[in-house]
Amino acid sequence: MEWTHWFHTAERHVADTLIGEVRISTVFLALDYSFSMKGPPILFETMILGGEDDGFQRRYCTWQEAEQGHQEIVLFVKQFSKAESQINELFKELEIESLLKEIKK
Repeated sequence: MEWTHWFHTAERHVADTLIGEVRISTVFLALDYSFSMKGPPILFETMILGGEDDGFQRRYCTWQEAEQGHQEIVLFVKQFSKAESQINELFKELEIESLLKEIKK
């Protein structure tokens, strides 16, 4: 009972970042997700919620690995988001150029 109460009331977030409509959440799972007796316990998880990579996840053994992994995924999402913005901007420019050419005809 005591563990169950703790599990439902404890602050288990390692980090939580929102980039546009994409959320990157890293939490302490409180259970070993390695599901084996080999190797260290896997106790942390980062998940991307929303966007193109919705559902992507990575798991870690330590709090420090989870913090680092969270930052790596944040960087990945920011870079992808920036590239996507640049591509969208390029398409807008091409559409405008195409419309101007049509108007000049």
